[in-house]
Amino acid sequence: MTDKAGADTRAPAELAALIRDKDWSQTPLGPREAWSPALSMMVQLIMASGFPMAVRWGPQFVMVYNDGYRAILGEKYPWALGLPFDVAWPEVQSDLRPLHDAILSGESPGFFGEDFPLRIQRRGDRWEDAKFTISYSPVPDNTTADGIGGVLITVVETTDRVLAEKSLRASEAALRQSEDDLRLVLNSATDAIYCIDSEGTTTRCNAAFLRMLGIANESGAIGKKLHGVIHHSHPDGTPYPKEDCPIYQSARSGTTAHVDREVFFRFDGTAFPVEYWVAPIIRDGMLQGAVCTFIDITERRRAEERQSLLLGELNHRVKNLFALIGSMITLSARSAASPKELAADMRGRLDALAMAHDLVLPHAGDVSGAGHSTTLAELLAKVLSPYGSEKGAARFALHGPAVGIGPHAVTRFALVLHELATNSAKYGALSAFDGIVHVTWADLNGQLVMKWEERGGPRLSEIAPPKSGFGTVLAHHSIKGDFGGSLGYNWNSQGLVVDIAFPMERLDD
Repeated sequence: MTDKAGADTRAPAELAALIRDKDWSQTPLGPREAWSPALSMMVQLIMASGFPMAVRWGPQFVMVYNDGYRAILGEKYPWALGLPFDVAWPEVQSDLRPLHDAILSGESPGFFGEDFPLRIQRRGDRWEDAKFTISYSPVPDNTTADGIGGVLITVVETTDRVLAEKSLRASEAALRQSEDDLRLVLNSATDAIYCIDSEGTTTRCNAAFLRMLGIANESGAIGKKLHGVIHHSHPDGTPYPKEDCPIYQSARSGTTAHVDREVFFRFDGTAFPVEYWVAPIIRDGMLQGAVCTFIDITERRRAEERQSLLLGELNHRVKNLFALIGSMITLSARSAASPKELAADMRGRLDALAMAHDLVLPHAGDVSGAGHSTTLAELLAKVLSPYGSEKGAARFALHGPAVGIGPHAVTRFALVLHELATNSAKYGALSAFDGIVHVTWADLNGQLVMKWEERGGPRLSEIAPPKSGFGTVLAHHSIKGDFGGSLGYNWNSQGLVVDIAFPMERLDD
């Protein structure tokens, strides 16, 4: 329905009244009665539309707009009604006037711009950077020389959407950066970290988690319930129900836990001891799940076992040492002719023990049993070193293959060697200036065969002494009792010869 001037009576009353009451004769368009049918039709069309639309008519592009266009005008409403385009919008002429001229002259079929940027002044002197999606179309008019009467404008302001999208992109970029930073931090951590939701489904994990459990990539963990794979059993092999798991309990009830006596299982089924901490994940006051941090404590457990074995070994050695010293005191007292001789004997034997201890000490913490750093040659050189030279002359000749000696065997064998050297220094080859002791050994079918042979000392009776001293008793006790072997003395006129034999495996003790 239209009035006699062609205005749509369904248009908003205020704008319809403005168009109806305006003295158009004072504008370049002239009286409304003189408008061309094309202009009247365009005005009728835009006024019937709720979409932001305007007509810019004639060479001066005089503006007529609808109510939808009102928000775009800002404070230029209603002032801009009936004004030439360059008067109403002087600030955009450099951007838009050439487009209008090209359309009006027929050089351009129209223009479409999405999120077209314009710097405008529609609220006083304040400048705005606004965005618009615009469509400019020619309006045919057969009353004009070029057949085109003006430009039909359809426009939507997209400033808020563009700003919102920009803000969203910035937020998404910041979120991605935050995610990247978080992932970098998590993957840089040596501790394994993973998160589950309230149902036990894995929602996040780090590289250490994947590495420790032998998982190829995140897809093998994220979105999966892993309790039945990595935490299904106690260390003793009994089943570990999910309901009893502190990690699952934390995700369901918000409890915290610290556990260091359980095991996790790798994806290949092998177990390893862990210490783990678990805490609830709470967002906006709501329980979302739990985060678990754990470490592999295999090396710690091994160290604890080594320490325990070392303490046990130390306790055993101390007890044995006290027992051995007690026996030495008792037997030395029986054979010593005087307190001075007793003190000398004990001092020498204790020195031998001390030297043996120097060789044993490096192995005290080695519970693996792999290799020996103490050899028979090292033991002989250490124990016999006090008698090793006389004014530069060599007193010992040692020949034999490399034979390792375990920490338990060193102490007993060192005392045997010490007794042999002490007796030689008192009565045998080492008591003479030119005396020498040859010590040879070999491995014969799993038996250690050793010969102690003295030369250059006082001539001896070829008859064995009627009474055995403590050194001989100790040597027999050690070789036969401790090593399960044999020991023989041969007192010939050239010097004492001692033959020792026992299983090689006894040296590993």
